This record gives sequence, structure tokens and C-alpha cells, in this order.
Amino acid sequence: MLVGCSPREAAPNIEPAPTPQPQQSIRLQMDWYPQAEHGGFYQALAKGFYAESGLDVEILPGGPGAFIAQKLATGRVDVAIGRSDDVFTAVQEGLPLVIIGVFMQRDPLCLLLHENDPVQDFADLNGRAVMAHPGAAWVRYVEARHGISINLVPMNYGLARFLSDPSFIQQGYVTNEAFVARRAGARVRTMLIADSGNESLRVIITHRAFLRENEPALRRFVAQSLRGWQDFLHGNAEPARALIRARNERLDDAIFSHALEAMRTERLVDGDPERHEAPGLMSRARLQRQLDQLRDLKLIRSDFQLDEAVSFALQTTEDHPTTGEARKVGRER
Repeated sequence: MLVGCSPREAAPNIEPAPTPQPQQSIRLQMDWYPQAEHGGFYQALAKGFYAESGLDVEILPGGPGAFIAQKLATGRVDVAIGRSDDVFTAVQEGLPLVIIGVFMQRDPLCLLLHENDPVQDFADLNGRAVMAHPGAAWVRYVEARHGISINLVPMNYGLARFLSDPSFIQQGYVTNEAFVARRAGARVRTMLIADSGNESLRVIITHRAFLRENEPALRRFVAQSLRGWQDFLHGNAEPARALIRARNERLDDAIFSHALEAMRTERLVDGDPERHEAPGLMSRARLQRQLDQLRDLKLIRSDFQLDEAVSFALQTTEDHPTTGEARKVGRER
């Protein structure tokens, strides 16, 4: 009886379960309402890539008046997406922003024109009315490079005026608005802003102070975001599609499918290997080339240095300094 009631059997020595470690919170600001052009980030969230890397990521929708740069600069969000040329401009104006990653090698931004419009080249835009975002860096680039003046009409985020006026030109995405306009019966052609010589990338941005204080978490965030993009484009895209649809009830499934296919066929994310591009590659040579263009056109001050607006500290892929070919970098993911 005494043996049966011994302390060893009455109270076995069980190790307490480890206390779960808190996850690092990251607020990610989008530039528009949830759509296919954000798919890689939503895929990483939906499939748990961020969570398994110790990150609690909240994706915040954008829209008209998102004021992304201002939200980042004031700490209302931690990370955002945008165009590299817009970041250069914002940093020159004093905002403490920094590019930490690239998710699209080729920007889908374009001009929508009616098929019979006489404009054939960007120089032909001289004196023409173009609906675009006021202050957009690409507008200043095109004007300075070609010595022209564009009559800028502020964006109203609709296609009604374009569809009703055969002489109207407006900014859009080749993955989105071009498809919608054609479906509405317009005979549309597009001019990619990238073909103007502007080599802007679609980039991931953060606040410099947030980078200093959270570098390991941001390294994991960039790596898992790029993983999400590859899984979204080359795997089963349904997890992202379902999450995006749940957060944007007005999403047109046909537009989503078109955008997804366009990103694949145009290699907007994967890039062109013949141009030494690769998924997630943040090429110092290419960014320096873009900065040099902006300086030559006097859109950026002459002493502006690349490291003022770009940090390569988080990269797991970078370009060789002479050949431009992508190579893996042995850093912690």
C-alpha cells in the first residue's frame, strides 16, 4: 500500500509545455484594393508562410488617397509597396524611406490609348491631356527625357471618360484596365511606361528606423513574400484568390484570371533571364542606372547616392557587379 502511494507514482514528473513565443507583428500597406497584382503577399498569408517564419502580418488595403509614403514615414504602417522611382523622389523630399526588396522586375503600369490615336511614341504626348496620378515620377521622367509638356488630368480611378472620348489617354495597368476597356468594347492599345526608358521596379519599402530595429524580421518577411509570389504564380493560386475575394467582394474573377495570366506570360515577376533578371533580384546595377537617369534629367539632385534610398542588407539574391547575373547570397532567411 505504501509503495502504491509513493510520491513518484502519485505525481509523475512531467515537463511543462514551452510557452509559445510571440510573433513579430508587421503591418503591410497595399497601394490599391485587394487584387491579383498583390497575389504573392496574400498567398504567403493564406498558406501560413509568414506565420511559420514567426511573423504576424496584417495586409492593409489601399485605394484612392492611400498616402503610402506618409503612412510609412509616420509609423502608421511598417512596410508598403510602390515604384522605385517614386521612392527616390520621396527620399529626396526628406521622407526616411528605404527599398528592401523587389517583387516585380517589370512594372505593369501603362498608358491606354484608342487604336486610332496618332500617338505612337512618348514624345508624341507633347500637349496632350493624360489622366495620371499628380506628382507621379514617371510623368516628370517622360517630360524631361523628351522635352515635352503633358497636360496632366488628375486620376478619377474610372474608365468612363476614356470609353466615351476616342482622343483621351489615361494611365492604367496592362494587367487590369486594358482588359476592362477591351471587354467594354473599346479598341485599345497600350504603351508600357517601361518602354519609355524608365526602368522602375515594383518594390517593398520600409521606414529606416523600422529596418534598424527589426532587420531579422524584415529579412524573413522579404524571403517569405518572394516565396509567396513564386507559389502564387507557379503553384495553385486559389488560396490567394479566395482570401482576396473575401476581402474585396467587388473583385471581378475574369479580371483576376487575366491579370494572373498576364503576370506569367509577360514575366512581370520572374523577369527576363536574357536581361539578367530573376525572381526577387534587387540589382544594384539596374537601380544605379535608374538613379543616374533621374540625375541626368535633373529630377534628382546630383549628389544623391543609391544607398540613401536602398538597403541591400536583407537580400538573399543579388547581381554580380560586372555581369549582372543573379547569384544566391548565403544569408539567414
